[in-house]
Amino acid sequence: MKPVRLVFSHLARQVVGSNIATKLLSNVLRQPRILMLHGVDGDPQGIRLLRANLDFLSRHFRIVPLEEIWSAETKRSDRRPKVALTFDDGLRNNLTVAYPLLKEFQAPATFFVCPGLIDSGRWLWNHECRARLKILDEGTRHQFGEEIGATDGAVEATIRHLKYLPYAARLNAAQRIRDLTPAFQPTAVDQLKYDVMSWEELKSLDPRLIAVGAHSTNHEILTGLPAEVLENEVGGCRTWLERELGRPVKHFCYPDGAYSVDVRDCVGKHFASAVTTRVGWVPDAPALFELPRIPADGASLRDLAWRMQRPGG
Repeated sequence: MKPVRLVFSHLARQVVGSNIATKLLSNVLRQPRILMLHGVDGDPQGIRLLRANLDFLSRHFRIVPLEEIWSAETKRSDRRPKVALTFDDGLRNNLTVAYPLLKEFQAPATFFVCPGLIDSGRWLWNHECRARLKILDEGTRHQFGEEIGATDGAVEATIRHLKYLPYAARLNAAQRIRDLTPAFQPTAVDQLKYDVMSWEELKSLDPRLIAVGAHSTNHEILTGLPAEVLENEVGGCRTWLERELGRPVKHFCYPDGAYSVDVRDCVGKHFASAVTTRVGWVPDAPALFELPRIPADGASLRDLAWRMQRPGG
């Protein structure tokens, strides 16, 4: 027998997922929202889901560019709450799958990208490590986990451990994974999930619809980086993007949501705002370098409706 709390949660999600309930709640809970997305599944079911979610959002919310979320002029005058769409990592599937649907709904969005990866065509380091670890046999994975001090040799647990190793140790560990997998070749599925956009593809996006934001130069975890590396990952990222794109890049996204006072202060020297992975609505007087978001990757229409009204529940 299911716990009462789970049954209630299931029923509540069904109620909130209805059009009438969503409309009523949105009239009361008018705080702006920022959605956080990453890769987009390009199979027919994934495309249908994204289209349904965009249709839902366009009917019950006003989809706006990121910087309009904290705009004072329209804060309380909108009939519908504002929502901004953000896509992290600069993946090619954002171009091939999400972008046509964003154009269909005329839904503005911000794509947070890493110029160092675009320039080299490399994957995010954690995506590469994940794909390589998956082809290792279990014994070798556990042995590698012991080498780096991970208590669990499972792939995702190892990736979590790698993220917060000291910078030099993480670089060495990533190279060790490459050494253990010399015959690695990405599958077609891997490429659909992890390939990043090229400069030509990024420049093909309509700037009236898609804003480009910075996601660090190489998607390094910024906390604990040496000062000169941090400056390159933050200030160097903006300089590189603006040089290539010929337009301002004003907004930043912390890789893995990780930041400290020093990281936030560095970002504040170069950008107008920064989004986090902290879950919640945007408050009336937001801290512009600690903006919360609502995760929406792979959310069903019912779950998305629920999260929009109860982000952390």
